[in-house]
Order: sequence, then C-alpha cells, then structure tokens
Amino acid sequence: MNDSSNHSSSDEEALAELRNLLFGVEQRQLHQIQERLEDPKRRAEDLGKVLAEAVVLQTLQENEQLTEAMVPTVESAIRASVKKDLTVIADAIFR
Repeated sequence: MNDSSNHSSSDEEALAELRNLLFGVEQRQLHQIQERLEDPKRRAEDLGKVLAEAVVLQTLQENEQLTEAMVPTVESAIRASVKKDLTVIADAIFR
C-alpha cells in the first residue's frame, strides 16, 4: 500500500509538472489579464489610452460618426460649465 501511494504521488507530481510545462505560461497570462480586468484604475488607464487613440484616428479619417456620437455629451458638458461659471466659457471663447 505504501509503495502504491508513493507511485501515485510520483505520478501526480509528474502530471502537475507536465501540466505546468504545457499550460503554465497561458495560466499566468490569463491570471494577469483577470487581475487587469478586475482593477478599475488599470481599466480606466487602458480605456483612456485607447479612447484617445480612437479619437485621433477617427478625426484623421474624418469620420462623422464619432462627431455625431460626441455632440450630446459635449453640449451637456458645455451647458453644465455655463451654469457653474459663465466666465470660464466666455474666457475660452474670447481670449
């Protein structure tokens, strides 16, 4: 019985080592991706980079779809800024 449990343990260790050799890199990469997705700060940083690149790319391609999608948000932001402090927008326009 002792010999068979040693053999079984040895087989399990060999199988674990083989599994690590075959899938270890992918498992570590998946773990890193999972951590990145679960971290709101990192997701926001990633999104900020991608969003900036997308805006530049769409502007260079003169894609009106992005402009149309952004208009309501920009209008709302301007409206809120004017309500908060009219001088900020006035300075931006006339200076």
